[in-house]
Amino acid sequence: MIKIAQYVAQAGMSFGIFTPEEQALISSIIDDILALVMALAIASVAIVGPMLLRSIQKKTEVSHHASQWELLSTIATFAVKSAQQTIDPENKTLKFDYAYKIVEDIAKKNGMKFINEEIGRVIIESAVHTLKKDKPNT
Repeated sequence: MIKIAQYVAQAGMSFGIFTPEEQALISSIIDDILALVMALAIASVAIVGPMLLRSIQKKTEVSHHASQWELLSTIATFAVKSAQQTIDPENKTLKFDYAYKIVEDIAKKNGMKFINEEIGRVIIESAVHTLKKDKPNT
């Protein structure tokens, strides 16, 4: 595209308005300007390109972590429901251990290395709170 503009400019000068020396001078100026524009374009792509790639990579990682948290939250909800249905209502420690084991197993199977007992406790307690909040008062 730039080369086409250069040829159009040179063709416009060939109508005899300028002397051959002036045409050569103008042509060299146009070549220098086009070289500068191309250098600036390449430099801007070299600077902005990696920044865009890092931004896209970070967005992908954040999206992946968000989907992992959503998966753990859903699994915790099902684990808590299962524990409430299958284990004696008075044995809260056993229910927690059961639900935590399920969440921990799913996390390991999906390669989630950030899960530990404190995070598991938070996820399970959040699921319990959500289930109690959503439970109809009958």
